[in-house]
Amino acid sequence: MTGPDPEAPGPDTPDSEAVAAIVGRRLRWGAALALGLTLALAFGTELPLLEAMALPVFLVLFPTLAVAQTPLLPLVRFERASAYLSSGFTILIMGALAMGLVALGPGAEAAGIAWMGMGEFLGWTAALTLGALVLSLAFRPLEARAWRRSEGGPEGGTLDDGLIDALLPRTPEERRLFGGLSLAAGWGEEMAYRGYVPAALVLAGVPPWWAFGIAALAFGLLHAYQGPVGVVRTALLGFLLGASLILTGSIFPAMAAHALVDLVLGLVLGPWLLSRSSDPSSP
Repeated sequence: MTGPDPEAPGPDTPDSEAVAAIVGRRLRWGAALALGLTLALAFGTELPLLEAMALPVFLVLFPTLAVAQTPLLPLVRFERASAYLSSGFTILIMGALAMGLVALGPGAEAAGIAWMGMGEFLGWTAALTLGALVLSLAFRPLEARAWRRSEGGPEGGTLDDGLIDALLPRTPEERRLFGGLSLAAGWGEEMAYRGYVPAALVLAGVPPWWAFGIAALAFGLLHAYQGPVGVVRTALLGFLLGASLILTGSIFPAMAAHALVDLVLGLVLGPWLLSRSSDPSSP
């Protein structure tokens, strides 16, 4: 998400002024939507002012920043170690902010900060991890089709293969940093988008399933760098993780499963899928 180093644009790189205009326009739209949502929550619901101001940050401003950055991707190169560190630091700040807001507003129980039996925890974690991995793999044909239609890419390639290849860890140090990033994402993103945001939306009168659906949509947009199909996939993954909180009352299986899925996709399945895409003999 963050931490790229500038690189001089090549002949096929989009014009930097045009890209800057697109980014600026998206940021202005996001700021306007956030302001509108803040006013709607402050004057149209019984939410405390703190929630009315904080919810638009998670639902609009953070996703807007992610969407606005997508035109910049062809203009930058990623230095993996710094990208892992800066992204992990950002996610930890987001999670800490969400945890503080939970303490000041909805409360720990509403955000799923409740322990469960070890057997139940392990069972739900395993089921969520398996379901999320199956869902991720099920989207690969759609991503391949999107790549071929929009970019004229090779058979088997996906829209985000180049970015995945750039972000996959190569060295032992990078793998350790990626592992730390996965743990940070499992805690911070879940605390924000399965803990605080749905709990605050429920306070505003939104039914729980709808609250988790809205939070999942914002969570998907937060991963806009993965392309449109990736946004849909990530939103569905977010809803799957959120459903477990409704059914169990605990956020901890979702946190553990999120971290495990990131670890498996980044350290095992990602390199394997890319090796198959680059191997002409693979089916």
